[in-house]
Amino acid sequence: MTRWIETLLALQEVDMQIRNLNIRKKMIPQEEARLTKELDEAQSELREAKIAAHQTEVAIKENEAQIVKLYDAIAQKQQRSTMIRKNDEYQAALTEIANNKAKIEELESDIILLMDKQDAQKLRLKEISAETDAQTVNIRNEIKELQGLVKEIDEMLGELEQERSKCATQVESELLRRYEALLRGKAGAPLVKIVNENCTNCHLRITPQTLTLAKRGAMASCDNCSHLVYLEA
Repeated sequence: MTRWIETLLALQEVDMQIRNLNIRKKMIPQEEARLTKELDEAQSELREAKIAAHQTEVAIKENEAQIVKLYDAIAQKQQRSTMIRKNDEYQAALTEIANNKAKIEELESDIILLMDKQDAQKLRLKEISAETDAQTVNIRNEIKELQGLVKEIDEMLGELEQERSKCATQVESELLRRYEALLRGKAGAPLVKIVNENCTNCHLRITPQTLTLAKRGAMASCDNCSHLVYLEA
């Protein structure tokens, strides 16, 4: 294998590591955003469960307050009924008392249903709270690990950049210029093998002229994708 291929492959190996690390680093904010969204959704479910339980508690208290008022109204009406002389007024008072008692029975039935609902809500709230606490710990740990990974990647990139500088000095300037243009502008590796007379980047057949250059170990580029190509000895 000629020197230009060896030196360029060494540089390319470092550059591919740098590229992959940068891709990984770029994905981390998206992963953090996804985890933060999951945490918000879990905490939102807990808040909604708490609100629902509170609303049930308020409804129970409102019904209880209405019952107290109705009992007070009944007591007042019964006290006043002893002073009523007209029969129609007395019957009207009895009817009002009976209606209030019916309302109390209805409210008490509602309270029983609400208390059953409240028991179920408290149980579910306890479950959701435990699930949310566990999920919060897990998600925060994952976010912390991602933040640690950013630091690790930055350290690795720093080391690789130093190694790249050393490798780049071993590559002839014109070849380095062509290589870096490919590295910036195209996906895949800038320098690829020729296998079965095909470019392993675009997978199209290499022209005879380019193949001849590659066989001689000379600098050659694929006529289809412009990537630098070489033949292994």
